[in-house]
Amino acid sequence: MLAAINRLVSDRGGGAAIEFAFIIPIAILLTVGAVEVAHAVSVQASISQAAKETVRVASVRGSASGAAASKAELETMAVNLADLTNGATSAAVTWNPDNSPGSMVTVDMQTTFSPVALPFGPSSYTFTSTASMTIVR
Repeated sequence: MLAAINRLVSDRGGGAAIEFAFIIPIAILLTVGAVEVAHAVSVQASISQAAKETVRVASVRGSASGAAASKAELETMAVNLADLTNGATSAAVTWNPDNSPGSMVTVDMQTTFSPVALPFGPSSYTFTSTASMTIVR
């Protein structure tokens, strides 16, 4: 009997399986978390780039350009440029004081990001981006 107990105590055959069982959930969680963070950064970059491109177009299509861009046209352009399928992306265009050369045009964008695979934390995050430029035409 003592020999059987001694054999079980000295057996190291299942150690790797036990260690693997402890490590694999942590590795999976880190991988999924990295993918979610990369997706969130991509969403933020999309609305930031859309705001910059829209404000650039608005700066050259002011009231003196002969083809002035309307508020609705620019807001639609910004949302389309963001190319996000969540349906929660919005844009707001403002001029200070008006749409004439020398004035400032600002594009504010907002979207909601909902993590797909992480079951903890907030269910959604709001990302915003603002871009401003002086109207040249």
